[in-house]
Amino acid sequence: MGKVFSVLFFLCLFTSCARIEEKWQDIELLVHKNKFEEALNLCYKLLERESDSNWRFRIQRKIGLIQHYSLKNPQKAIFAYRQAMELAQTPVEVSELVERIANVHEDILLNLGNAITEYQRFLYHYPKFIEADRIQLKIAALSEKMGHYRQAYDEYKKIFTLYPGSYSIQQSQYKMAQMLLLQQKYKEALEQFRLYSQRYPDSKQSQDALFESALCLEQMGQVKKAIEVLRQLKNYSRPEILAQRIQKLEQRYRVRKR
Repeated sequence: MGKVFSVLFFLCLFTSCARIEEKWQDIELLVHKNKFEEALNLCYKLLERESDSNWRFRIQRKIGLIQHYSLKNPQKAIFAYRQAMELAQTPVEVSELVERIANVHEDILLNLGNAITEYQRFLYHYPKFIEADRIQLKIAALSEKMGHYRQAYDEYKKIFTLYPGSYSIQQSQYKMAQMLLLQQKYKEALEQFRLYSQRYPDSKQSQDALFESALCLEQMGQVKKAIEVLRQLKNYSRPEILAQRIQKLEQRYRVRKR
């Protein structure tokens, strides 16, 4: 009797999985045909019937994606993503949903502050997340986008203290120098750009760092040194801009010498 029960149990489980897989394919097909409302209705019907947490997570996430990217309903998208978040079983799943919610705030609602709050809340709950440095980089980038350069500098700097040895450190050091430049702190920015070029001489941004260090020198009144730095850029990605900049500085330097 026990064996018969086990066989019946697994047969029912297999049938149930096959049924929901078929419905899932129907949802994907409806989305592909741009029949978003029909796809949503089918998602809601599946949620009423389905008790498996993994499937409920996938369905709620799909509802969020449809509301977000297809129907452009930001509040409904956020609600669906949060519902899915309650069913998420790993930090990776949670982080993906947090990024979706932050994208809604940034791209549709145009509220960068709320996007930052979403990322900060995630890092508070998951400080040891394997990609925490990448999330911190997003916080800094959003602060920069808001024009809060001092705050952005502090956020980029956190990567050095919180995530030493991470992949994001190289980009953070370059961005810190840029934030100082935007704050017109030319001497500090110059030091950071020089440090970046010394640490990462083979980086694609190494030449850019030297170019921007010349801007700092120019703003500090050291035009001759700025010209010397620019002449060192043999493989600069924008040679026409480089040539124009050197020409302009040389004219300025000749005028000053008279």
